[in-house]
Amino acid sequence: MSLSRAIRGRSVHETVRTPAQAEPMQVFGSIRSLDVRSLAGPVLDVNVSAGVRLMHEGQAIGTFFVIRSGSAELWHGDRRLRTIGTGDCFGEIDPASSEPQRVSVIATSPMRLLTFSAFGIDRLCAAIPDARERILAFLPEEPLDALPSPVYAAG
Repeated sequence: MSLSRAIRGRSVHETVRTPAQAEPMQVFGSIRSLDVRSLAGPVLDVNVSAGVRLMHEGQAIGTFFVIRSGSAELWHGDRRLRTIGTGDCFGEIDPASSEPQRVSVIATSPMRLLTFSAFGIDRLCAAIPDARERILAFLPEEPLDALPSPVYAAG
């Protein structure tokens, strides 16, 4: 099942969160959740089932994901690279990029994701100087650095 068929999302404008619910936003550091949503919006809160392919290797996506709950595996060809989960992020942060994704991402459990357009993430990074560095700091260096550029996934 593809992500486009699995989305049952809604706009995210919730402001009350428990500490456990706030953890997935750590990728944005000290930037307030409200500011992230205002600058990078629209933001969708999406639920997907296990088995959904969120990202296809070789395709451009234009979307950035933050995992609120659940887990997924990163695949390159027929090789499983790693598992990512709550608080991790993956996808595109540069709207000018036409590079295809280097990995596929497949949900291994039911997941709740925040989804941002690459344009929204770019607006956030332009408005808040350390935002891009903070996001990039969450992205892994191993084992993905052996793959052709670019891939974005935090773990």
